[in-house]
Amino acid sequence: DDYICKPFNIRELLARVKSLVRRSCCCKTDRTTSDQSSSSILEVGDLSLNGTERTCSINNNALSLTVREFDLLECFMRHPRQALSRGQLIQHVWGDDYFGDEHVVDVYVRYLRKKLEETGSKRLIQTVRGVGFALRFEN
Repeated sequence: DDYICKPFNIRELLARVKSLVRRSCCCKTDRTTSDQSSSSILEVGDLSLNGTERTCSINNNALSLTVREFDLLECFMRHPRQALSRGQLIQHVWGDDYFGDEHVVDVYVRYLRKKLEETGSKRLIQTVRGVGFALRFEN
């Protein structure tokens, strides 16, 4: 049910193939598992995130986050201390169909850092040179 003209970008071809595979699969594992996984409460250090209510707080201070900021923070909280590349973050937060610049991650990390630091917390999202970013906190 799809058609692509030559010449084509290989990334576009891969995205369309992934989209076809997702649509042809009888069980929607990608969205279903992410919906189920986001329904839990995550706590990492002083951060608390409620996926069902889409709320977040740090040191009992509520944070007002956009959809992308919330999803980005949730991704970091699901992989604490793990260095995540821009590509991994784009795949988890923006999805496989995203074709923009990878540096959009830098922009949203900056937004998220600013909101977290406004509460008086230390810089939790660390830059890992040559890799990407990681959520690191003190015990």
